[in-house]
Amino acid sequence: MSPIERRRLRVPRGDRQALIRPEPAALPALVRRNSRLLASYRFDLAPGAPGFREFRAAARAEVLALARRYAARWNFSAPEWREPMPVILSGHQPRPFHPGVWIKNFLAGELASAAGGVALNLNVDNDEAHAQRFRLPARGASDLAVGEEVRTVEVEFAPHAPGLPFEEQPASLGEAFVVGRRRLEERLGLANLELPVSALSDTSAFLLFVAAMLRRCEDFFAAYNDALAEFRRVYRERSPAQPVPDLARDGRRIELPYWVWRAGEPRRRLWVEPMPGGGLALAAEDEPVGRLGPADLADPAAGAERLAGLRRSGWKIRPRAISMTLFVRLAVGDVFIHGVGGALYDQITDAIIERLFGVRPPEIILASATVHLPLETFPATPADLSAAQRAVRDWRYNPDRMLPERARRGGEAKALIEEKKRLVATRGATRDERRHVWQRVREINGRLLALAPEQPDAAREELHRIQRYARYNDILRNREFPFCLYPPEDLAAFYRGASRIAR
Repeated sequence: MSPIERRRLRVPRGDRQALIRPEPAALPALVRRNSRLLASYRFDLAPGAPGFREFRAAARAEVLALARRYAARWNFSAPEWREPMPVILSGHQPRPFHPGVWIKNFLAGELASAAGGVALNLNVDNDEAHAQRFRLPARGASDLAVGEEVRTVEVEFAPHAPGLPFEEQPASLGEAFVVGRRRLEERLGLANLELPVSALSDTSAFLLFVAAMLRRCEDFFAAYNDALAEFRRVYRERSPAQPVPDLARDGRRIELPYWVWRAGEPRRRLWVEPMPGGGLALAAEDEPVGRLGPADLADPAAGAERLAGLRRSGWKIRPRAISMTLFVRLAVGDVFIHGVGGALYDQITDAIIERLFGVRPPEIILASATVHLPLETFPATPADLSAAQRAVRDWRYNPDRMLPERARRGGEAKALIEEKKRLVATRGATRDERRHVWQRVREINGRLLALAPEQPDAAREELHRIQRYARYNDILRNREFPFCLYPPEDLAAFYRGASRIAR
């Protein structure tokens, strides 16, 4: 059975609503299932590579030790870890994300405590750092004659170098955000480990995994593109660029799902090409990076050392989204906590695991939430908007229903209303008769409107007011504002209530 199934996942719409699947009470059992499943794998990453169990044990020890050293560097608390304690993974780009993302950190901490393990958050600093701006709601006087106005403003909080990933930014934007968030979490009682993906990518375990994928580059290429094709088929997605583009082939050269670049440069795609007599040539787009000889491919440990040499010469190899979760879900974690988008797209990773290694993939967890800023909103509900729209429409087409009672009692109004009732009831038998009825009804409606000329305008003004207030409320209730605008203790209390696991 394919791991890719059409799933309809939507972020919660209401204030202080959380979406956690499976339910929190079922998560410790999920972790135990995954741990048993991962322990049952008996495949080799590639010919000549260590067996999976040996590889995973070494990877976990290396990565968790590195995360503890990262914590010590910044004086964060660092929970102890040793096998077989489970590792609960989460991750996101190191930028001011919205509260629906931050719930993953709290759920990871709660689950780690319930399962007797540790939580590790991966800071995806190899992603491109776009303009570093806060989006904020602002209220103030309007240039229009409508009184107060609400709008969204953007405030740049740090300079950035366009086109470069977070780890190449001159101001260390990603790490500055991580340190600030982590200190706040400490104050709120959360003690997760942290690790930048840039640091993860320089580990021996990651380089060994990349060397094994280079050894099996054609298999990896096919599994990746086949999984994407299946995802598009299941989700009826016609765009070849969604959810990510296929890996490309150019003659004997193929693209693999990794970035490669030198310090201070933009990211470039990694390409490999078989060399005459064996081995692979690596390139950053069209620029040569280095070579892995036949012996390096036959022995992935030697290949990993060759890649480490490329790193020492200045080249960085970093995972893309799917290759990152492929590595950490197999090598490091017992479960990964995704948001809605990640939970959908990581089905592609599931399919790659099945195709490439012939095993059932470990389960994931979905967690997201919606929290509105504690701001006073305007008096405009969806029911108010519907009523105002209906009133404008009725004044246009059914003024006989809308006239005040005093106007309806007048002789002219009574006669016109009775005539309209008769016309609507008869409708006309032929097209000409129906056209005559329609024209006469329009005339009657116009004459009825003339009996209360101010009220249709008042209804339109009321509709415009409610529409304007509804737009303002949409801004004030936007779930995408950075979590650091919210009262932190209030958010933490909501997260803990939503993710509580009975013990």
